[in-house]
Amino acid sequence: MHPSRIAIIAGAGLGGVSLLVPFLSAPLLGTIGGVEADAWPAVFLLLIPAATALVGDRREGFGLMAALATAACAAAAAIFAAAKAVDTLIAARDIRANGVAAQVGPGPWVLLAACTVVIAGIIASLSRRVH
Repeated sequence: MHPSRIAIIAGAGLGGVSLLVPFLSAPLLGTIGGVEADAWPAVFLLLIPAATALVGDRREGFGLMAALATAACAAAAAIFAAAKAVDTLIAARDIRANGVAAQVGPGPWVLLAACTVVIAGIIASLSRRVH
């Protein structure tokens, strides 16, 4: 299998793991994971490039059209993940403003890392030097 396809699949898997990791922790709220934080649409968008990586000639990278289509999905996921990270930071700030301790967990950052890995895999799939 082409290394870029492995990176895309691994990135999508990392996105799935991010749903299980805490996004926000507060004493009154408990721990809020990625599913409760509604981060799953970003992971769904990452599954499209992963599914594309599993079809076709897996020894080669993506063609131009497949790369553009999957890059659009991954970019949309990255934008959504960035919005979720900002939402989490704002929520933690607002909770702290009320005198309650709140911490941002690693979840939003893991999701952003997953999007970055998928995008890097798509870009690498266009290179003839990666085999």
